[in-house]
Amino acid sequence: MIRYIASYNNPLSHLINIVMTFEANTAQNVEVRLPTWRPGRYELGDFAKNILRVSAKGSTDGLLPMRKLNKSSWSLLVNVKQSIEISYQYYAYKMDAGSSWLHDDQLYVNPVNCLMYLPDRMTEPVELLLELPDHYEVATGLKKEGHRLLAESFYELADSPFIASPSLTHLTYEVDGITFHIWHHGLTDVKPAQMLEDFRKFTTTQLRLFGDLPVTDYHFLLQFLPYPAYHGVEHANSTVITLGPCTGEHTASFYEKLLGISSHELFHAWNITRIRPAELQPYDFSKENYFETGYVAEGFTTYYGDLMLARSGVYGEQWYLNELNKLLSRHFQNFGRFNQSVAESSFDLWLDGYQAGVPNRKVSIYVKGAIIALMLDFTIRISSNGKYSMDDVMRALWDDFYKSRKPYEKNDIQKIAEKLAARPLQDFFEKFVDGNEIIENELGTLADQFGLALQKKLPDALHERELGFKVRADADRLVVSHVHPESGAFEMLSVDDEIVNVNSETDVDKMLAVFAADSTIRIKRYGRTIDLSIPTGGPFYESYSLEKKKDPTAVESSLFKGWLIR
Repeated sequence: MIRYIASYNNPLSHLINIVMTFEANTAQNVEVRLPTWRPGRYELGDFAKNILRVSAKGSTDGLLPMRKLNKSSWSLLVNVKQSIEISYQYYAYKMDAGSSWLHDDQLYVNPVNCLMYLPDRMTEPVELLLELPDHYEVATGLKKEGHRLLAESFYELADSPFIASPSLTHLTYEVDGITFHIWHHGLTDVKPAQMLEDFRKFTTTQLRLFGDLPVTDYHFLLQFLPYPAYHGVEHANSTVITLGPCTGEHTASFYEKLLGISSHELFHAWNITRIRPAELQPYDFSKENYFETGYVAEGFTTYYGDLMLARSGVYGEQWYLNELNKLLSRHFQNFGRFNQSVAESSFDLWLDGYQAGVPNRKVSIYVKGAIIALMLDFTIRISSNGKYSMDDVMRALWDDFYKSRKPYEKNDIQKIAEKLAARPLQDFFEKFVDGNEIIENELGTLADQFGLALQKKLPDALHERELGFKVRADADRLVVSHVHPESGAFEMLSVDDEIVNVNSETDVDKMLAVFAADSTIRIKRYGRTIDLSIPTGGPFYESYSLEKKKDPTAVESSLFKGWLIR
């Protein structure tokens, strides 16, 4: 067994003391590594930058020299069979759903950040002893004996975050023999009974879709924060969610976000945590794990996260259509849709997937992936006369791949969909997954058969609609935030130009109201003052939304009901 001890001397230093102990069975060069990334975030995290004072000693040899092989790997020479102890400190002062945090009221750890591992012994059982005050409670999906946590392998340990604190709130509910735990640190004005009722509803709906989930317990580890935060990370039998602000006037919007992200993360307990592409099976924590199906992992989950809230009755159909239209708006306002496919964007997650990046370069795997799921759902339902749907795609991935201990390949998604639709879908996947074909024509045709009309929307603001640029308020300044690549403004304005006045109006609150087709705009650009007259054109920044028809046919109503109302 490989053992770890985590302790601290001063929680306000945010330094966790970590000791790793294992038996070296022969004289050998031993390599130890720290993960370079964490599942659920497909970019290098380089957690070794938070490591201090690494040392090693042997029960026979005493102090052992450690040689650094690269930024996250070390080597030590062991001369004889003996017990090895590696000690170091980890700086834990980042509060989000994938990091670690030590303060005076809690120790919150994602082990994948801070625990070293032996690359050739990752399947051995492990133990983590937490040296904590006796009154601290530990919330985690791991098996625990007091403050002693047990895992069957490093993979399980790395996938099992915990919060240790004397001030945790703990709620439970049960669905299909599984106990679901809601642990939260921090305050909220949401009533516990309401939270339990709504969580039980979407949990039940998700379990009904897949049929089962091979756990006895599942843990929602919730960090309720007094400042703006929105982040969730999935794990095999738990999720961490950081969200705020949580009280007072923010309570209603906070709770809606909490339900949305919680439903999303629970769906991940099937999709990606267990239903996994071949490129991620098993995880290689030492380097990038490139794959082209991020749109399945995150886009399909985004689609179902909200859909489960509607089908379960937590929210109604209009709420769901509003959420769907937010996704459509985000997609159509992103001109990267003309330049990169969602498969390419999946691969490039490791490059810049979680940053704004170069303007108009890429699409979102979350947004475009969710829209692809919607279009596939509609396509399969229409082709099968309502007999099959995306639900059956997810069940096939669950039953035929996960339960057979088989990761899926990229082409398997198309094969499953074609089998259910009973027709070729190569054209669909070439256009919308591997290509960057516009979606509005196909989406409009599909939605029409569900009693939904795809309606074009234009911006209310003249400078967006006719001049082709957007602005943001930056303190007491008005700054250009986006410029439409097909507008006249594209050759005259730059992102971050400051608008000084419009038609001589200098009041920031009034400038937007005085824009006209023949406006004179004065800007500041890196110390220079420039007067511009931007030609009209457009309309620019068009978007689309799905709206229910007033008089759908019986067939359209039947398809709509089968899709959304359960």
